[in-house]
Amino acid sequence: MLFFYFSELLFAMALEMFLILLFELQIVIMLIIPLFYLRLVKRMSWGKIKKNLLPKYQGHKKEILGSLKLLGALLLTFILIMVAVGVAENVFGVGLNDLAKVDNTVGHELAFNAVYFLLTLPVAVFAEEFLFRVFLVPRVGVAISTIIFGVLHFGYGSWLEILGALVLGLVLAYWFKKHKSFLQNFMGHIMYNAIAIAIYALA
Repeated sequence: MLFFYFSELLFAMALEMFLILLFELQIVIMLIIPLFYLRLVKRMSWGKIKKNLLPKYQGHKKEILGSLKLLGALLLTFILIMVAVGVAENVFGVGLNDLAKVDNTVGHELAFNAVYFLLTLPVAVFAEEFLFRVFLVPRVGVAISTIIFGVLHFGYGSWLEILGALVLGLVLAYWFKKHKSFLQNFMGHIMYNAIAIAIYALA
C-alpha cells in the first residue's frame, strides 16, 4: 500500500516537473521567435532589432495612465463577456460557463507551488506581450495575432477561456497598435491577471 502511495506521488511530481519545463520552454520560444526571425530571416542588425522590438518610452504619466486605462478596458470587457454568457445561458437553457476548468488548473498550480507560479506570471505576460503584440501586431495585424493568442489558450480545456483570450487579446492588440507602448500593455495585462488570480484565491 505504501509503495503505491509513493509511486503515485513520484508520478505526480514527475508530471508536474514536466509541465513546468514545458511552460518554461513555451516562454523561451515566445522570446526567441521574434529574435530568430528578425536576425536570421530579415538579417537585421542587433541595433535595428532593438529599435524594432522596444517601443520608445512615453514618460511616467502617459505610461501609468495608459496602463490603468487598459486595465479598465480589460475588466470592462471581461464583465461584458460574462454578462453575455449569462444571458445566453438563460435564453438557451444551456450551461456555457466552463471556467471551472481554468479554476482547477490555476488552483492546482497555486497548490503545488504558489511561489513559482506567482514568480513566473510576470515572465509569461512579458513573453506574451513581446510575441503577440510587439512582434506580431505590426507584422500580421490585430486580427491574426489575436486569433493565434486565443487559440494558444486551449491548454485550459475551456472554450470560454479561448473566447475570453480572443476578446481580451483583441483589446490588447488594438491598444498596442494605437498606443505603441509595450509597458502599457505589459502593466495592464499583468494587473488584469493579478486581479483574476486574487479573485480566484479569495473565492
